[in-house]
Amino acid sequence: MPTLVNMPDSILTATQYEQQLQEKKYSTEDALGRDAFLKLFTTQLTNQNPLEPMDNEAFVSQLAQFSSLESMKAMQAGMDNVAAAINNQKFVTGSNLLGKNIPNDIGYVTAGGGVGSTAYSMLTAPADSITVRVLDMSNKEIYTKTYSNPESGPLSINWPGIDNDGDQVPLGAYKVMATVTNGGVGKALTVTGLERIRSVRWDAELKDYSVITESGRELSSDEINNLEI
Repeated sequence: MPTLVNMPDSILTATQYEQQLQEKKYSTEDALGRDAFLKLFTTQLTNQNPLEPMDNEAFVSQLAQFSSLESMKAMQAGMDNVAAAINNQKFVTGSNLLGKNIPNDIGYVTAGGGVGSTAYSMLTAPADSITVRVLDMSNKEIYTKTYSNPESGPLSINWPGIDNDGDQVPLGAYKVMATVTNGGVGKALTVTGLERIRSVRWDAELKDYSVITESGRELSSDEINNLEI
């Protein structure tokens, strides 16, 4: 039966030695440009003709090139740090939005499961009546209620999250619609809803986030920033 022998740490296999050379190469790659420049520059000074030394303008030009190179590297490192900080802040901002309600102008609300919801509209003049209808995501009407003689002004549409039989509906996204009637003529009202953010998506390529609402809408970070949350 063969016997296993542990090799001393100082002895490397061919694969380990090759890997060590590669790691050394990568670790010194950034410094190579700077060190090579200084070595070439000092060699040039050492071997120049004392009777015909390097022209002052050429000397200053080479020093300026070296200084410019160092400044660019420092600037790039600083910009990378700023970009990383911005990306981290965006990621944290997106994560904090999870579960929050955002406004929309299509009447979607999050309700059900014992939780009611409120939508909003604006009535420009008194009316004979307003009929409120609630539809589920399959556009099936589940709740209807009519209010008589509403006054003009802001209108809060409170829906307790129940169907026409008085039973609680499942928690999810629903659409609230309203129709104002005057003299037997009906007119649709614009309804603004509040729906919940159900998930946050991070795009590693764009370094930015987007949110998905209960109704399935996806909004970019720019769109979210334009909303009052």
